[in-house]
Amino acid sequence: MNLVQKYIIKEIIPFFLIGNLFFMFLLLMERMVTLADLFFSKNVPLFLLIETIIYLLPSIFYMTIPIAGLLATLIAFSRLSADSELIAMKAIGASNKTLIKPLIFIGIFAGILIGILVVMIASSSPARNAAKVSPQSAVTGNINQTKHFKKAYCIKKIPVDIAMGISHAFSNKKNII
Repeated sequence: MNLVQKYIIKEIIPFFLIGNLFFMFLLLMERMVTLADLFFSKNVPLFLLIETIIYLLPSIFYMTIPIAGLLATLIAFSRLSADSELIAMKAIGASNKTLIKPLIFIGIFAGILIGILVVMIASSSPARNAAKVSPQSAVTGNINQTKHFKKAYCIKKIPVDIAMGISHAFSNKKNII
């Protein structure tokens, strides 16, 4: 990596971090009203609210990292252009390929970071227990059901949730009435 590429990365990183914090703040503000209500009216302990925010961060970073990357790239290159630094880089022999390589590097890094957040961190969150529930139980709402269905309903004409609801209603006689 040459000096021009390092300079471009040094220009993009601060805008990327600031943009990520800004968009994270915007998306957290949506949830903060609900969390403040829980804290003040329901007397939920503060450490539980902080833990909730920590569990929300992977889903927030999943959205903010690409947006912050785009914002950082646009701001950094517009600043380089406004200060005529792009012209100076072209004058010393930097090609478009040289200028694009740092963007590809940052894009791959952001993709790997999103992959780690989604696969590793989000899979270790409390929502992983939801995977232990069968789709049938999730749709019908009967999580404790141990008996399997003996026949399937035709779902080509009826949506799956309605077919499973019908199956649930007929599986337990008290649900029919």
